[in-house]
Amino acid sequence: MKTVIVSFLFCIATVLAELTEEQKEMIKPYKDACLAELKLDEAIIEQSKKEYLEQGKTEFSDQLNCFSACMFKKVGIMTEEGKFDEDMARALASGQFPEDEINKAINACKNEVGKDICETAGILFECFLKQRISVSS
Repeated sequence: MKTVIVSFLFCIATVLAELTEEQKEMIKPYKDACLAELKLDEAIIEQSKKEYLEQGKTEFSDQLNCFSACMFKKVGIMTEEGKFDEDMARALASGQFPEDEINKAINACKNEVGKDICETAGILFECFLKQRISVSS
């Protein structure tokens, strides 16, 4: 399950592909838990993504940053202290994407840090977006 979640995160952050219904169902428990923990309405997250992806907004909203942090922690690629766990990310993404692209993306993003956990997650997410990893077939 966590491998699927990491694949989802890398896909969203790189190819921006629409998720299949099966993928949506797999991430639903994590997504619902994060929405509940953060007391967020899903519409806020969707609006933030839309503003970034379609309207050219250059930064994620605080809500999307914190949502990203929650998802990263649930999957295990971010510690409770907000540190990116590159070993876990590599392990979970291995076999889902070409190794050279995984290494390129992780190496480019692993040292990104914000002023708090939420901002760090947002910066990491945006960094992965810029890496444009291709899904292996």
